[in-house]
Amino acid sequence: MIQRLLARILQGGISTNKTVWIVAIARKDYNESVQAYNTSIRSLPTSIIAGPMGFGPKEYFKSDEGAKQVPQVKF
Repeated sequence: MIQRLLARILQGGISTNKTVWIVAIARKDYNESVQAYNTSIRSLPTSIIAGPMGFGPKEYFKSDEGAKQVPQVKF
């Protein structure tokens, strides 16, 4: 599904507003997955296996400061 969305974005088939919305949804989904993973590896009995196997906490997605500026798009 992501590949099809990216293809439509690159072909100009999706507006800039929709693209921003898609990225926001993907960021939210990723951060929710990271939260579930981090909670899982800290909970018993998973933590007993996760630590010795090298599974550590993951970082949430954070955008760079420059990413808050809207890029100029010319077609």
